[in-house]
Amino acid sequence: MRIKTVVLALAVSSLATPALAVEANPCAALAGLVRQARTDFPSLKVKKLDAGTCKFARGEYRCIWRFPGDQFAVAEAQSGHVEHCALAQPGVEAIAAKKGETAFALEDDLTLYVAAPKMDLGDWTVGLRLVEGDPKQ
Repeated sequence: MRIKTVVLALAVSSLATPALAVEANPCAALAGLVRQARTDFPSLKVKKLDAGTCKFARGEYRCIWRFPGDQFAVAEAQSGHVEHCALAQPGVEAIAAKKGETAFALEDDLTLYVAAPKMDLGDWTVGLRLVEGDPKQ
């Protein structure tokens, strides 16, 4: 049983944050993304995060990570990691969001949304959206 626990812990730690993991600073990738969004949002058209499927359209940058259907804990850890990193951003403020998402106002016209894990075609997905503009619209 101990071996299974250790293997699961290693799997969670190695897979939970593949897109945002940087050894010295586990939030460096998200911090860089937010910094770029704050200064030149349209440049996100060419920005990719490792292991995530990312796209840019109409003032919104979106990334989705997929995890096999039996890895809910890993997907949940990824979502929690992104939320933790969002809260570490300077000037961030948690705001109301629709069910299944957590929202963070980074500036008056820049909002970060983190989606809780949800099942999609047999896989768990976790999403991140950076939206430029008034979040109330």
